[in-house]
Amino acid sequence: MPDREHSSGTLALRRLLRGFEHFHDCFFAGDSQLYERLVSEGQSPRILVIACSDSRSDPALLTEAQPGDLFVIRNVAALVPA
Repeated sequence: MPDREHSSGTLALRRLLRGFEHFHDCFFAGDSQLYERLVSEGQSPRILVIACSDSRSDPALLTEAQPGDLFVIRNVAALVPA
């Protein structure tokens, strides 16, 4: 029987939780006013990005966008029906 403490799923979840904690400590806490404004005033992104669901690319990272700048729709192959 596999050791549940060290299963790949458990390790992946721990990595995600550490990443969230890092985001909260480094980005959210450092710019909490931006996030509070996005909550109180809402979001109104002026740019729509239709991107592939490929996990290797993140439109916000690639464009250095700030939270609230982009509305991103991700699907397989970034297809847009005609």
